[in-house]
Amino acid sequence: LIQFNHGLHDLKQLYNEESGTYGTYQVAIEDYKKNLEREIAIMKKTGAKLMWCATTPVPNNSSGRWGGVAMGRRKDEDLVFNRAALEVISRHPEIMVNDLNGFIRRSRSLDNWRKGKDVHFWDRAEQKIVGRAVADAIRKALEK
Repeated sequence: LIQFNHGLHDLKQLYNEESGTYGTYQVAIEDYKKNLEREIAIMKKTGAKLMWCATTPVPNNSSGRWGGVAMGRRKDEDLVFNRAALEVISRHPEIMVNDLNGFIRRSRSLDNWRKGKDVHFWDRAEQKIVGRAVADAIRKALEK
């Protein structure tokens, strides 16, 4: 089984520090979909079962500098990229879906995380919750 995902880096946007506005995505949506199709074609050649994992939420707007460039992530842009990915995944009915995004949005245990700006799960307790959700999805997929 190969569980795959990408999105949190692709959905970063240029950020204008003076105006506080967000610009173009690091990877345009159409390119994101093309890249996903290419990756699926490569993974299918392995003969493994495939499972796409929904990109986890962007809890709130953030900005910073990556490689000297002002970039940021906007709250809920993950939903835009997940819709685009599901458009691609729908053309491949054999690919299973792990809705980790939905799990995180519904989990009461992650309420504090959702108040922050960081897309990462640094807290050990949060890591265990998310890790268990991923492991459960993989276990179920392997039983099929």
